[in-house]
Amino acid sequence: MSSMNTNCNECTECFTGCIFCDATGIKTDHHIIVKDKYPVTKGHLLVVPKRHLLHVSEYEVQEWNDLRNAISEAKQMCPSVTDFNIGLNEGTHAGQTIEHLHWHIIPRIENDGGKPCGVRNVFPDKADYGVGAQTYQTHFRNDK
Repeated sequence: MSSMNTNCNECTECFTGCIFCDATGIKTDHHIIVKDKYPVTKGHLLVVPKRHLLHVSEYEVQEWNDLRNAISEAKQMCPSVTDFNIGLNEGTHAGQTIEHLHWHIIPRIENDGGKPCGVRNVFPDKADYGVGAQTYQTHFRNDK
């Protein structure tokens, strides 16, 4: 469980020193949408829970439901883009640098300088399925 005040961003009295707990941006019921301070592409946004959470497992049902709305709203802020990388880094070993759960919404366009590699390239030497997409899909249908 989070050891910090869970009322963050719900009032003006609970600032804890967390940069996301004091963030301002576009608000949904349970999230705030802010620009990433170090964007990897133009339009890179963060969807941050208003409540100070460290782990996805701390989400309550209404926060999960609102996450869908917040991500949809963030994507609409890039109306000419159809492709996105959406994800999070949960925990230090996964690359999380701010101890407040947050989702990256990264718009992707052709020739944006990045590789269209998806999350598997966290481990580049394991990113290639090595057997082709069709065999890969067959593997999971037959693997019980």
